[in-house]
Amino acid sequence: MSRHFLTYLFEPRSILLVIDSQVKIKISIPNVVKKILHVNYSTILGFHLEENSFEELDSERVDLAVVCTSRNLISEALNFISLFRPISLIILHCPVYDRFDDKSIFFCKKWAIDHQCELLGPESSGIQRPHSLLNISLHNHMSKSGKVALITQSRSIAASVMDWAEDVNVGFSLIASVGKKDSLSISKILDYLVWDIHTDSIVLYLEDITGIAREFISALRALARVKPVIVLKAGQDDYRSDLVFSAVMRRAGAVRVQYFIHLFSALKVLSYPNKIYGRNIVLLSNGSGPPQLASDMMNRASILTKANLSIETLQYLECFIEKDDIKENVIIVYKPITSEIIYKIINALLIDKRVDGILILLTPDFSLDSFTVTKSLAEITSKTKKPVITCLMGDAEMRPLRALLNSVGTYAFRTPESSAYAMGVLAEHHYNQQMLLQVQPSVPFYLSGHIEEGQKLIKRAILKKSLFLDRKEIESLYSLFNINFSRKTNVNQEVGPISIKVWSDIVFGPVISLHGGTSNDFSYQENIGIDIPPLNNFLANLLIERSGVYKNNTKPTIEKEVFSNLQHILVQISELVSEFPEIDSLSIKDFFVGKDYLRSLDTEILLRSNILSNISYKEINYPHMAIHPYPVDLIKKITLKNKISCTIRPIRPEDAEILQGFIRGLSDKTRYMRFISAMKELTPKMLAHYTQIDYHRELALVVVTSEKKQYKNNDNYVITENMIGFVHYLYNEDGIGAEYALVVGDEWQRLGIGKHLMSYILQIARARGLDYINGYVLKNNKPMLTLLEKLGFSNIQDKEDASMRLVKFNLKQ
Repeated sequence: MSRHFLTYLFEPRSILLVIDSQVKIKISIPNVVKKILHVNYSTILGFHLEENSFEELDSERVDLAVVCTSRNLISEALNFISLFRPISLIILHCPVYDRFDDKSIFFCKKWAIDHQCELLGPESSGIQRPHSLLNISLHNHMSKSGKVALITQSRSIAASVMDWAEDVNVGFSLIASVGKKDSLSISKILDYLVWDIHTDSIVLYLEDITGIAREFISALRALARVKPVIVLKAGQDDYRSDLVFSAVMRRAGAVRVQYFIHLFSALKVLSYPNKIYGRNIVLLSNGSGPPQLASDMMNRASILTKANLSIETLQYLECFIEKDDIKENVIIVYKPITSEIIYKIINALLIDKRVDGILILLTPDFSLDSFTVTKSLAEITSKTKKPVITCLMGDAEMRPLRALLNSVGTYAFRTPESSAYAMGVLAEHHYNQQMLLQVQPSVPFYLSGHIEEGQKLIKRAILKKSLFLDRKEIESLYSLFNINFSRKTNVNQEVGPISIKVWSDIVFGPVISLHGGTSNDFSYQENIGIDIPPLNNFLANLLIERSGVYKNNTKPTIEKEVFSNLQHILVQISELVSEFPEIDSLSIKDFFVGKDYLRSLDTEILLRSNILSNISYKEINYPHMAIHPYPVDLIKKITLKNKISCTIRPIRPEDAEILQGFIRGLSDKTRYMRFISAMKELTPKMLAHYTQIDYHRELALVVVTSEKKQYKNNDNYVITENMIGFVHYLYNEDGIGAEYALVVGDEWQRLGIGKHLMSYILQIARARGLDYINGYVLKNNKPMLTLLEKLGFSNIQDKEDASMRLVKFNLKQ
């Protein structure tokens, strides 16, 4: 497999050092680095080569160059290292000199672009890779090796976290300091960490989102799918923007912490090997105060819920605990806690399927044999699969006992609040992962809206300089997306008042808010749900839950169709603002929703004359969107050799059911040719992987046939789809190519489907700027190899597996 382009930066095999003689830093270079050229720069003597400080360099490019000098001498230093054509470059912020000004920063970035070099700097304090003993940073102390990556936009925050981690025995796989004006984006580092085998979890400290927001979110979503990510962002002056950032982190599957003190708890607990698989928590204590403090924190963080103990567990516990000392999910043991009692209680709770996690809160009470009980806790919790988090309150007596638990990998906390917060982090991570990997229910494909008609309507309004659409124009635009206003009412079967607002965030583009109440009491603090488009039915339903609409509904007889209609309205508004970047803001105030209608007298749409005035622009599809919406432009009709008409379209989250049916319907031979295994169906995780596509970095196309099915006793019908072909590509590590996978249903082979799909995906990949498409094919899969050779793919034997052929298509030819 090709190396990731940042491998040369984080795992260099040759290094060039250009360090000012006045800078006293300890550079540590691992023994695996074969070539080291150390140039010591003096303001008096200029550059000179120290004897015996380097091996003779050949014509290859140096993997990494490191420069640390003043901004007045940076151009001279870069001109010198250009002789060695470095693939990557770190410019350390020299602490004995002034910071780089904008002119110097621009020069460094332009040099890197001109020399095809990945630049970390010039505001960086460097990197550490403790497992390989690589330290190229302003931090002289090498951190302990571990599985956590720390990426920060602040040198001082990095130093503080490293110092804390040393005290609690937490190690790092990578520490990277990225300045807010550095050339190397955090997005690229996140993308690298997806593939990094040394990293299990990531801590990210942000002050500003630099670069294209979509690239940041795309990289973060890809990383959060496979590894826990904790995010701390400074700067919460704009409360609305801060809510938007939290919504974006939730969509990305990351866990956001609000305060620096919470970062330590989150970092500590996510390095805990036992993950939580639910939200139901039990509290165990030797006093009433600590669980009350922990419960207060849990109530503020609503992600955690109270475990409802089973009857069997309650009956067992009441054999040695007073019945009145067990209240809901809180167990208080007032009599002396011994190792035997703690063992019995914890094991009973671990067996109970209604319990997802246990929070133990102990104080240095006179009746508690702290040392003996803590030793028992260390032994029990190191063998469990469910998370058991401990709070040992106090310092003089409890500090060494916390260290004992920390040393065996079952982390202990000092306060009830920090321990409850840590449990909440585990639960929130699980919840966000469920959102990312949720298998969607099947919904018939429906291409909403007449986009060309909508574009004409908006263009006419802009040309007549009428940026506020009138009521007729608004209703016409909504009707194109199957949102119909009505004057009819059914007070017994409608919900409201509800308000929807859409505005454009300066970083993340369109934002949708749903408020369960009148517009007069609209607040960003209560009863409001915020998300960013695009939405599907599942995400729309979660938005309704967060908005308080369900909670505010006082009519228990309201039928599901009413809320389904509200979901539909949210999804269609999402598609509307996705397709038309000209929309600056949108609102529907104080409306009521019935089964098949929306009733509102107050709606507004404001257009912007310059559609990209507040958006970081790049030559990408939907540049106003932080998350790439469903690419309707890729839908097309084809006719097979047997004259049957089919549709090629990108896959949707709602296609999980028909994809599973397609895989189940394949013959054993075809299934083996595709997956190289005897699997009969896809796992839920695989279904989510193939249907919940990040269209910014991957693509899956399906070929479907459609059929109308008539309902009995009426004229209504539903359109059902049958999947007959599937192709998928995902970007490779190097960022310039993608690996494909193709499968066609047995009954539909030799009809041209494979050729249609491969030709189309090559066309799309070329338009998106990729250099090549490659893949692996079993050598006995002659039909596939013949097709690919006709399309122009090269075909060679895989070096690692004689039964496989490596096929590749050069998109630059």
